[in-house]
Amino acid sequence: MTLFESGPGEVRVMTALRPPVDPPSAAVSLFPVVYQRPLAHIKHVGSFGQLYHGRLARDRGFDDALLTTADAEISETSIANIGFIDSGGEIVWPSAPSLYGITWQLLDEALTVAGINFRKQPVALNDVAGFAGAFVANSVGVVPVHRLGGLTSYDETASREIITLYEASAWDTIQS
Repeated sequence: MTLFESGPGEVRVMTALRPPVDPPSAAVSLFPVVYQRPLAHIKHVGSFGQLYHGRLARDRGFDDALLTTADAEISETSIANIGFIDSGGEIVWPSAPSLYGITWQLLDEALTVAGINFRKQPVALNDVAGFAGAFVANSVGVVPVHRLGGLTSYDETASREIITLYEASAWDTIQS
């Protein structure tokens, strides 16, 4: 559901209905681009730039774009949050401006219950080779990252525990 102003003081609600989408069956590849969403911490309809960069990444043979600041600090992908797994198995969320998505929030809860440490910190493109793995998280689930540009390739097994934790999260019951 998206709220937007169609005229001065006129708030509209836009809802898109579609069948549930399964997460990709294979690990994804990301192409780094310099782009920051305006008001990244807010979900909004101003998504032309991120969709444009996502399409360009797919045209280059990648699954999605990895959005970075002009200083090469990672924020998110065009459609998902990204998390990294350090050599000790802890989760590192990039601290550059991004949306604190629902799947990220659910993962933080599951990680806390499982006793797995997580933190936010700056993650630059030149840092990615030092991580054991990476994953993306959005409304379709949690998926391992296989390749990040020409910078590194990850073994997707590092992400399996995170995916299992997410998949074990309780669903909210919706009464009709």
